[in-house]
Amino acid sequence: MNVVVSLGSASIYTQSFNLPIMEGKELTKAIDLNVQMSSPDDLAKSYFSSEILDRDDEHVRLEIAAAFIDKQLVDALTGILFSAGFIVLGVESRALALVRMIREKAVSFDITGSYLVLDIDETGIDFLVMRKGRLYFEYATLWSDIADAKGEVAMEKFSEALSANLRQVTNFYHQRWQDPLVGVIIPSAMLHEEAEKIAGEASTLPVVNILFDTDKEPVSPEWLVAVGASLRGARADINDGGINLGGEGAEAAFFDEQVLNFLDFWQVLVPAVLGVLVIVLVVAYNFLAATGNRLSSSEASGQQGQLSAQIRTLEASSTAFNQEVQLVLVVQASHDKSHMILDEIANLAAKSSVSIDSLTFQGASAPISLSGVASTEDDIVQFKNLVAADPNFGTVNLPLSGIQPSLSAYSFSMTFPLAANAFQ
Repeated sequence: MNVVVSLGSASIYTQSFNLPIMEGKELTKAIDLNVQMSSPDDLAKSYFSSEILDRDDEHVRLEIAAAFIDKQLVDALTGILFSAGFIVLGVESRALALVRMIREKAVSFDITGSYLVLDIDETGIDFLVMRKGRLYFEYATLWSDIADAKGEVAMEKFSEALSANLRQVTNFYHQRWQDPLVGVIIPSAMLHEEAEKIAGEASTLPVVNILFDTDKEPVSPEWLVAVGASLRGARADINDGGINLGGEGAEAAFFDEQVLNFLDFWQVLVPAVLGVLVIVLVVAYNFLAATGNRLSSSEASGQQGQLSAQIRTLEASSTAFNQEVQLVLVVQASHDKSHMILDEIANLAAKSSVSIDSLTFQGASAPISLSGVASTEDDIVQFKNLVAADPNFGTVNLPLSGIQPSLSAYSFSMTFPLAANAFQ
């Protein structure tokens, strides 16, 4: 089952920045450079992702959002979910899921405007800036920051924190963007009436009430984040252009799931076909034995002409049946050989700490093409040498131009043929 994980905002660091309008590799390099500069920690310890929020042709600029999260947290989470049968398509903040829910399911609502979204949950108070249906800024205050020594939050402290945060985020917005704020959206059920009253006293912005259009029953506020995450999961696309902090673990799990499905299909199909052929063989044997007995009786009765015709028919049927059995055996041998090739390449890749992204094998007469990713160039060279030393494969073609650095990893591509006596 495909899932999208929505984490509390305290686990994720977000940052937005502007770039001149550009495309392709130049845009990718510029985003990577800004991400490295704005990273709160060692980039090698984090997964990061970016999203283009807006294209401003008038001022010739792009507005980009980037998010960072600890690698160990994501890898542990995706590993646990995968072992339980779940494929993680994406990891994101609950703020992104909430904004997606408002953008795609709110009715009678001007999505092109700019709003402050006030989200209150069990972790604290979260202020979001939503412009044109996209998340531009997030500022959170945890309950632990305003709780007393007993861990309790007085209503007075809650009111002070909410009022101060509302003014701070409003001032930040006016310093950063020119278009006016339309109002404050409070989708949370927790302390909704109190928050609405405090927001009305602390700001001149009106509180905007919104309704959500769903195919089934109305969605209660407690489920807005979950339904917002499910909107992304329903698309079943690991690269949908939005911020996705699933990292390498999610992509590897997704690829592993596809490979397992492919192998499971053949593991079911091949025995089923062979089982059917065995049944056909038994039926044919019984038929031929019974027919032989009848032919013996016919020969004894002197019907030589009819006997000869039946014998010719049986010989033709037997020849055709043997050809079909031989064809199935050839298909089975080809499958077994393909399975051994995949296993051998996977073992060599594992020894070299190399991850294979794609593999093409079109038959014994065509070369095998594969591409993958490794942490170092030495791992790629080790993998090449292991393949070259394997007697089942021929000369390896690994062009230097095929090795490309990408942040903390190297991508590569190579080709090599099967040996004439491979896997004999």
